[in-house]
Amino acid sequence: MANAAIIAKTSIIPSKAPNLPIGPVEYTQLYMDQFANTLRLYFNQIDNTQGALLGPNGGKFIRNPTLTAYNPSSQYALSNTASSIEWENIVVSSGFVIDTANNSAVCAQTGVYKVNYRIALSNNDSVPHDATIWLQLNFEDVDNSATTFTVPANGTTGAFSTYSFLVNAADAISLSWATDQAATANSSSLGVFLEATPALTSPYTAPAVPSAVGVITFISAPVT
Repeated sequence: MANAAIIAKTSIIPSKAPNLPIGPVEYTQLYMDQFANTLRLYFNQIDNTQGALLGPNGGKFIRNPTLTAYNPSSQYALSNTASSIEWENIVVSSGFVIDTANNSAVCAQTGVYKVNYRIALSNNDSVPHDATIWLQLNFEDVDNSATTFTVPANGTTGAFSTYSFLVNAADAISLSWATDQAATANSSSLGVFLEATPALTSPYTAPAVPSAVGVITFISAPVT
């Protein structure tokens, strides 16, 4: 029953080495019973923990570093100029801190991480334009992490990509983007921008579309 109680929870209380009673000079049955009972309780804790971790769905007790963030506002840039993608809201975070001043996520634990993103590219110009999105680590471009997307005239493109790489503790992860023709917020210049759209109420209901969604997932300890 103790094991079932642990499995029903979302976390496990770690076992702790017992403070074994000091034995008397001469043998006594009472001391041996107390000693054995202390060890029995400790071994029960270990069995319960291992049973929960190694049993069905035991991975639910493991908490890995992760981050999901998004921006509910549209974002604009200058033509042919690299710009940081901005993040405002955090959905879930463990082992990361968002640095809003530098539009980056600061990692607390060294490891191999996978970055997934979805960027809502919109083009309000009458001709197609390209936009390129890439990763930065400590504000330096990550080799081979760029993807170029063609946004159709007066259309949209959902830009998806993924990349895995080694990140050290205190490293800052960020996303940059650039386009050959950027739109301005007041539409004085037409082109590409990151568009956020509000929730739909008609002709059907649907949630809002953020301009950017990013997910960082821990994959493994550093590979040597």
